[in-house]
Amino acid sequence: MSMEMMVRALQVRVGNPTRKLILLKLADNANDAGECWPSYQHIADQCEVSRRSVIHHVAALCSAGLITRKHRNQPDKTHTNASNLYILRLSPMSDADIDPPTSFPSKSGADSTPASKSTATANEPPDTVSQADSEEIDEYVHLAERHGGPEKCRNPRGLRRYLRRHGLTDDHRAEMVEWRAADEAARGLQETIAAAEADDHPDHPPEPPQEWVAAREHLRCRVPDGEYHLWIEPLRAKTHNGELLILADNKEWAARVRDRYGDLIRASIEAAGGGEYSITAAPL
Repeated sequence: MSMEMMVRALQVRVGNPTRKLILLKLADNANDAGECWPSYQHIADQCEVSRRSVIHHVAALCSAGLITRKHRNQPDKTHTNASNLYILRLSPMSDADIDPPTSFPSKSGADSTPASKSTATANEPPDTVSQADSEEIDEYVHLAERHGGPEKCRNPRGLRRYLRRHGLTDDHRAEMVEWRAADEAARGLQETIAAAEADDHPDHPPEPPQEWVAAREHLRCRVPDGEYHLWIEPLRAKTHNGELLILADNKEWAARVRDRYGDLIRASIEAAGGGEYSITAAPL
């Protein structure tokens, strides 16, 4: 255990008690360089929460820039990956680093005079960004709403106001590059799916790929009947440019399948001799 990491973790505010507990657990395992490699299940057992909750909160801590997660492949490739390597990026943070500041009336608001309110407003720092920077900030807020979730953008208006005063940092711009790449990848995948759909003849739907037929039989033996008929059986599959596309009708369904059955599907496709594949939503 690194006392320095524990002290830093205690000083950081993350806005969620379970997330703080998980951060403290990682700090408890970390060395002085901030490195540790506990499994999701180990963290869940120690913190008395579900494994799914650990995955969610670790992802939120990564998005907030408090930890970096690196996947480590097993040398014998018998499993997808070993326990992840986590590197803690902790430093004392003010409330402004967690959530952009907003103005609230004081408890003695009845005694406040219009003059005192106007003075407080006049003392607020003015916007310091150019028009070009303002457009970049608007793009950041838009991307943060779509990709960052509530951990990155609980208050879009407050975040925009904060960034107009303080400007974008290199970390903000790095996040924008990552989010733009994710959008581009999503568009490319949707175009690939659309092209594969266009290859189908409407009167003669193609047979599903053999690797998916074999993988589905493999899954049927490992997934309870009720879940299989609800989540797995309705999935469609096709190949395009050598890649197996496993298609759900909407994003929520695709996300549920990835989260709940991703490891089983990967193992089933490998057992069937398949290669590259994606689980995604078919375009409307």
